Amino acid sequence: MDTHIVEKAKSLGALAIELQWVEGSTEKAETSFFKINQQVAPINKIELKLLKSRHKPNGIATRAILRSGKEQKYWSAYQESMQKEIQKMSKEINDIVFQPSLKNPVKTLHVPSRGKGFSSQSQSLILELVNKANQISPKDELVDDLDGIATLTYLKNCLKSVRRMNSIH
Repeated sequence: MDTHIVEKAKSLGALAIELQWVEGSTEKAETSFFKINQQVAPINKIELKLLKSRHKPNGIATRAILRSGKEQKYWSAYQESMQKEIQKMSKEINDIVFQPSLKNPVKTLHVPSRGKGFSSQSQSLILELVNKANQISPKDELVDDLDGIATLTYLKNCLKSVRRMNSIH
């Protein structure tokens, strides 16, 4: 084992984890979470919007695109075929928007159309893309997407838009 890894592993037992127990419903726990995390270091406005819309089709589609259909699957409750389609479309959208990877110094004209995939503006950019492609205004009240059909529709509309902007499809 690498000595660096062994040293890190040994120090894990000395770390203290601070926990808070909230009595009540999940709504009360969620409210408490937002209160706690807005005090010392406020959550970014876009991240807060995504957290609150994590069950909405635009929130799920945004996170899927940002993560290229990988990592935390906010769509894991959907049918297997629906999950695969969400992952496939999310990856394609991410590739169109953020590939090839931006490397500095820039030595070629072959650069991504929208910058780095994990910059501070990426969340805002993708959420706006999803909302614009699906004609969602900030005042619209969206319902939770329980079966994945709305998320898939949102992704299809996004894919259609980004293909027009930056692909040879």
